[in-house]
Amino acid sequence: MTDSKKAKYETLYFFLLVFVLSIPFWITGFIIDTTKRLPIRLPIAALMSICPLLAAAMLTYKKSKMEELKIW
Repeated sequence: MTDSKKAKYETLYFFLLVFVLSIPFWITGFIIDTTKRLPIRLPIAALMSICPLLAAAMLTYKKSKMEELKIW
């Protein structure tokens, strides 16, 4: 597989994973009115802002087995 095709599929996997990780937040936000429970009156769907970070970490771990996934 060429590098451009591989990069295309990696990008597609990233966006699909972000979408799948966001689904529970959407469902929870639809079912429960959490604007009164969160400290700054945000909808629960606002917490899905961590989904791209989680998706990137998961894909990086899958690709390089923790070598590139260092915090410091």
